[in-house]
Amino acid sequence: MSNNIFIRIRKRIGARLLKQRLVFERMMQLKPLADIRSALIVADISNDGNDAAVRTLKNDLKRICPNTRVDIFCYYDVHSRQDTSKLISDQSTEYLSSNGLNFFFLPKDRNVVDNLAKIRDISFALIDDADSSLILLNKAINSSLRIGPRGLDDENFDIMVEVPNSDMFTLVKQIAHYIEIIKPKN
Repeated sequence: MSNNIFIRIRKRIGARLLKQRLVFERMMQLKPLADIRSALIVADISNDGNDAAVRTLKNDLKRICPNTRVDIFCYYDVHSRQDTSKLISDQSTEYLSSNGLNFFFLPKDRNVVDNLAKIRDISFALIDDADSSLILLNKAINSSLRIGPRGLDDENFDIMVEVPNSDMFTLVKQIAHYIEIIKPKN
């Protein structure tokens, strides 16, 4: 119990430090899907199966909005993730492990926060654990519209998707369903 209190205090201090570092004033803006040019998927892939859900959402976004650049930022806890052999960063995908975080759960590499703070049209948070360090990093995302699961970090999301069992595939399925609904008909 006392360990939990110290972790919460460290995360609160980390949130304040992050807020001091951020220089942007984010404005929520809902754009038509046809005008969206950049998207960011932020995901906690500490569970081995979650990276398949991330790829599913990326493929759905590319199908629904073909002119959109989709970047991916994945976090994983080294104590939870079993297989890290397939996690290879490229131009559109970046990985951060729990070893890359400092005492206050912020990235040791300052470029990580700078990359998250790039201006984007829309972001999707695929988080299925209330204790994920990614919840704190989600505050650094500078997108016009933030979409994420209900109940984890509600004040940081503009649109929240209700997922009863915290299953990432269900969350991805719901997000894709809503995007398909608001997609303009040709």
